[in-house]
Amino acid sequence: MEKHELEKRIKELELELRVLKSNKVESPLLENESSFNTALANSLEQKKSENAILESEEKFKLIFEKSLAPIIVADDKGNYLEVNKAAAELFEYSIDELKSMKVGDLITISNPNAAAQYEEYILKGEETGEFGFVSKNAINKIVKYKAVRIKPDFNVSIMMDITKQKVILEDLTKAKIQAEEAMNSKQRFLSNMSHEIRTPMTAIIGFSKVVLKTDLTEKQKEYITAIKTSSDALLVLINDILDLAKVDAGKMTFEQNAFEMETNISAILYLFDLKIKEKNLVCIKEFDTRIPKVLIGDSVRLNKIFLNLISNAIKFTSKGKIKISARLVDTIEDKVTIEFTVADTGIGIAENMIPKLFENFQ
Repeated sequence: MEKHELEKRIKELELELRVLKSNKVESPLLENESSFNTALANSLEQKKSENAILESEEKFKLIFEKSLAPIIVADDKGNYLEVNKAAAELFEYSIDELKSMKVGDLITISNPNAAAQYEEYILKGEETGEFGFVSKNAINKIVKYKAVRIKPDFNVSIMMDITKQKVILEDLTKAKIQAEEAMNSKQRFLSNMSHEIRTPMTAIIGFSKVVLKTDLTEKQKEYITAIKTSSDALLVLINDILDLAKVDAGKMTFEQNAFEMETNISAILYLFDLKIKEKNLVCIKEFDTRIPKVLIGDSVRLNKIFLNLISNAIKFTSKGKIKISARLVDTIEDKVTIEFTVADTGIGIAENMIPKLFENFQ
């Protein structure tokens, strides 16, 4: 019975009862006042219950039709019973067309057994999964669904189109594979390069040591020492580049070797002696005599810093002088703090370029 018909019938019953009572007409309904009241209360309660059911159904219908999420109601055999507008747009079929189809008519892409699995999920009562299908316009799509058993004979499936997410994930996976292949290629290249560079560098360092043990003039000894110092610095640089673990992790370990600071600085300056003379520059070395003669640290990396700073000072100074100084700042037990300065009379650094000093290739 429709809602308005039920309301009409109840109103007629109430009117009939009022007439019977006012006219004091004998009626089976009035034989017992308590029975009358009970019958009336039951009738009103039934009306409220039926109204609540109708309201609930209307709310569900409104949510079902207006939902942006595709929703499908199917029976336990996989037949589509109800389909909302969002689902019709997803599958690109009309609602009537979908209601004449079954689950297996669409699920055909990524898993040939997907239709059977989906029907199995439905029988279990509640499942979440993914399936691929071909839309009416022959477009491959992938959806994620949540299937819930509502009654023994039908289930509700709420879906979400994840086609774009899958495409993005696939692109990211391909990019990751390509990046890993590029990294492997880099490792192979550096590994091969190591043998090509280390062999001659080791020979240069080895023969430099041999020559230093022969009878040399003081000037020749200074030149050979400078060659060995530069070779050591270059070999450390090569080792750092080839040590991919350090490069990838951004970590560097510092050696702890004994060395003479003043001797190292002098050896580096000998490397630039010819260039300094060509440009008619004056080179001044100031070394604090309070600095211990022998220090323990990573002299090779310290030499690389000196090489870079002195090289730039000579490069950008056309006339005047270059001053290299080392000053003892502090001594705490067996540790010393030394300040190194490389100053020149060159073009200097523009104010706006100072923040970029520590950026790569600036």
